[in-house]
Amino acid sequence: MPVVTRTVAAEPRPNLPAARDLAGLVVMGGSMNAEDDAPFPGLAAERRLLAEAVDAAVPVLGVCLGLQFHLEMDQPLPAEWLTAPPMVADLAQAGITDLREQGDGALPTRAPRAVVGLAAFAAAVRERSG
Repeated sequence: MPVVTRTVAAEPRPNLPAARDLAGLVVMGGSMNAEDDAPFPGLAAERRLLAEAVDAAVPVLGVCLGLQFHLEMDQPLPAEWLTAPPMVADLAQAGITDLREQGDGALPTRAPRAVVGLAAFAAAVRERSG
């Protein structure tokens, strides 16, 4: 199964494939917000492709780059990242109120869930590619 990697955030009119022709779609996040179209004009096309992929029942995996930062970075995490309101809110929803104290116990528990999710995505891509 061929793998194609593209970076389209800075392209005003990226030439993307039709979603129905894909076995699977992996979209990586970045430093931008999902709707930062002015500095990253390719995001609009990426959102369209994502919507088309969902409509066509193409397996989709979206990876927030903060997750890798979360799982791979050694303790202690930078104070500015930990105190960002969106991060504090997301962690609070997971019952983590102080990542500095709870991080060693909380972050490793997320990894097995990620492995299960990635395995399910890979199985769906293999099934779709026939």
